Amino acid sequence: MKIIISEEQLHSLVNLIKEDDGKINVMFVGDSLSSGPGYTWNYLLENAHPDWDVTHVAKVGMKTSWMLDNMLPKLKEKKYDKVFIWGGGNDAFGQVSLDSVVSNIQSMVDAVVNQGGQAYVFIGYDAKSVMSDDKLKPTKYCDKPCMLKSRDRTIELQEKVLNGIKNATIIPAVVGDPSWTSDGIHPNGSAHKLFKDQVEKYIGTSTNNNRGTNTETQSAGQRLFNSIKTILSKKDKMESTATPEDIKTIQLSLNVINKGDLPMTGQINDETTKTIENYQETNNLDKTGKLSPDTTGGIISDFLFKITGKRYTFGKSDKNTKNFNPMVIDNPGIAVRTFPSDIESKFKNAVGDNYDSFISDVQAIGLDPKIAIRQLYTESAFSPDVMSCKRSSTAGAKGIAQFMPGTWPTYGGGGNPCNISDALKAYPKMMKELLKKFPGRLDLSIAAYNSGPYVQVPKNSKNYVYNNALKNKTPFTELKGVIPAESYKYASSILQP
Repeated sequence: MKIIISEEQLHSLVNLIKEDDGKINVMFVGDSLSSGPGYTWNYLLENAHPDWDVTHVAKVGMKTSWMLDNMLPKLKEKKYDKVFIWGGGNDAFGQVSLDSVVSNIQSMVDAVVNQGGQAYVFIGYDAKSVMSDDKLKPTKYCDKPCMLKSRDRTIELQEKVLNGIKNATIIPAVVGDPSWTSDGIHPNGSAHKLFKDQVEKYIGTSTNNNRGTNTETQSAGQRLFNSIKTILSKKDKMESTATPEDIKTIQLSLNVINKGDLPMTGQINDETTKTIENYQETNNLDKTGKLSPDTTGGIISDFLFKITGKRYTFGKSDKNTKNFNPMVIDNPGIAVRTFPSDIESKFKNAVGDNYDSFISDVQAIGLDPKIAIRQLYTESAFSPDVMSCKRSSTAGAKGIAQFMPGTWPTYGGGGNPCNISDALKAYPKMMKELLKKFPGRLDLSIAAYNSGPYVQVPKNSKNYVYNNALKNKTPFTELKGVIPAESYKYASSILQP
């Protein structure tokens, strides 16, 4: 069997499910109340738990929307056993809707739980007892009445979080007094020790129990990894050699792919056969209901894509079958364009504060940010005139992502393609649809962004080139001279090694 997989992809896969040094993966998410190395409650907890491998996602002045956007990419990198969340104060002072704050925190909790981790939401200190009228000092952004109103909103938010968050361990607020702060908001180091002790009550102090749980989790991951390796090693003979353990892994994979509840019986029963047939039909495979090599490899590939956000392509062992990697176009037979060595810096300068949210959005659809940045550079070269629509293409395409007027309404959400923020939100929506239309074929998805997905050769025929290439597993280099030359060069340049 030949496995087509890049070194980077292999590294990501191994890091995802290999056994590590037995440490518990822990993340703290917050704002200024969690951003003091050495003295805030989260760093005190880290020091008290040497068996924790800790990541801190906390920054002064940040709202819960920032917290959500910056924790999601971390969850894609590895599984976190425990995630502690404390935030919302900046939202309350920034007059953000309190319901939206609760929604952001719930989204963080849901992301942790869906990954298989435990979410803890810490209310923090009791705002009623700590945020006194006298201590709250006006700022250039918020006068005294504003500060008092924001204090009342903080109290209301704490109640909403306490009573509104589901599927998380809620750690109640610590009742204190105004002496804890000098400005009515930021508590001193002594208070943070009390916060640390409060959190400790809800997680326990026994490292042995925690270590045992983590080893259990790792063993399950290792068993899954071994099962996947076994299935791939005999992929061409799965119909006759599948064991109950193999079938359970296939059933698990189908559930993850379909968000389904197929019973994991370890037997190919009628329900499993029907689910396999549906998978085959969706992916243009022979509808046999059996674990053929293409079906088995496809299921495992899609399963890994769901849990890692990266695409792994598994080829056949049949020597007559073409093996290729649709994520890299090597030797396309034409001269491809080159990209600046500092392309990422150019992109950051061009999009400013939109950078982090864009990276999160493209990672969420399983697209490598490097590829997305290359694609947007190919579209606009990050030219200010192009991005602001002072210049449009001869075909009428506009903005940093060069949306056509007829396409924009589908993905733009009522925004403006000449607005960088709107365009950077619309681009991953369109790419998500193309990746869904051409599963496992990033090369076809990229080309279709340029030419549209329904290229017909000859025109007005029923030969839809991209659809047929997907069905027949045609390597992209065989589409040279078939699809528009511009689209062939476009994809070949973006997906060059």
